[in-house]
Amino acid sequence: MILMSDPAFQGYSFKEQIDTDKSYVMVIKNETGEGSMRCLDTFSGITLSYNSLRMKSCYQQVAPMEGFISLNYCREGCFQVTLKNGSVYFLGEGDIVINDPGRSMITDSQCPTGIFDGFTIIIEIEKALEWIKKNASWADVAWLSSDRIKNTTDPVTLFANKSDVWHLAEGFYNELAEKSQSFRITKVLELLELISAHIGETKPVAYFPPAVTKTTEDIYSYLSKNPTKKITVDELCSMFAISKTSLQCCFKSIYGTTPASYIRSERMKYAAQLIVSEADKSIGEIASEIGYDNASKFSAAFRAVMNECPLEYRKRNICNQCGSCSCSEKTE
Repeated sequence: MILMSDPAFQGYSFKEQIDTDKSYVMVIKNETGEGSMRCLDTFSGITLSYNSLRMKSCYQQVAPMEGFISLNYCREGCFQVTLKNGSVYFLGEGDIVINDPGRSMITDSQCPTGIFDGFTIIIEIEKALEWIKKNASWADVAWLSSDRIKNTTDPVTLFANKSDVWHLAEGFYNELAEKSQSFRITKVLELLELISAHIGETKPVAYFPPAVTKTTEDIYSYLSKNPTKKITVDELCSMFAISKTSLQCCFKSIYGTTPASYIRSERMKYAAQLIVSEADKSIGEIASEIGYDNASKFSAAFRAVMNECPLEYRKRNICNQCGSCSCSEKTE
């Protein structure tokens, strides 16, 4: 195991470190999967890492860092964090979270869906401010001082799906970010300035009790295993003893959609498999198989999720390959 000397990663252990001319990659492996953190040079006091995790947990217990803050952007998936008081919050797609590790003690972290892609900017405040003062004095980053952070942000502060923040964050994935240190410096400074402009519009993250999180994950597992079951959100709440509001909010935070939308999506994805694998059956028969009494309503629901009607889907996935259009007759 390699213990990083970079102050931003002090106390963390990694399975492997791969050094290249332009970056170093820390590899994380455990019984839940593996992931990587690819770090690129920016400027003094700033560590930028691109994170790609295919694992359920990457948690390591380390002492809280004083004098640091981190900006965490989620591009795909979800990241779940448990704090010392037992509350849980989620970083979802399109969100940026400001975390002050000196004020928010983390006791666990998870990737509920097993996937997380995004980047982290770890800021050693005094060093970063010193570099900016000498090299980019025009940048408005006054909020970055320790006192102002404590006065203007919560220990964990959320920028949830702000379009201008999202567009700027996506710019970190421009191919120039791979090639040009000056490009990365510009993007980091732009992001810090944009946060300065929005700092009064942030909001605390939504915290959930551990029991709500666990129940929501159980419901997700149940729905994934029963894609054809006709069930309402109210019925789910009654079955799992959870309030509708808690389920709606927590489910959306973890999985990026509502329970009702997820139910529809899973049913239509399952129907799509049947449309191809059971090509001898009519669309009406498949509609009935997944609980629709009316083929027209099924077709409308299928189009809403899959962006084409069932017959078009069947033609595209079967007829174009076999050269036969006989299945086009099976619409009733």
